[in-house]
Amino acid sequence: MILSQVQSHIDTNGPLTLQQLSKHFGVQPEALEGMLGLLIKKGKITRLEEKPSCGGCTSCDGYLMTSFTGQNG
Repeated sequence: MILSQVQSHIDTNGPLTLQQLSKHFGVQPEALEGMLGLLIKKGKITRLEEKPSCGGCTSCDGYLMTSFTGQNG
């Protein structure tokens, strides 16, 4: 997996949560963090401050619910 694949997937399908990205690429969320951080630093994607709501059961890990969007999204 390379940065351009991650960026393209977010641009095409975003906003996406860290959990969704992890599942799509088949890697641990921690493994994506460095790549996402680099894309943010380059201005290619944005970390959304507001976390999506799935109904309020509060059983989800907030870390995994962090969302990312492309610069056009």
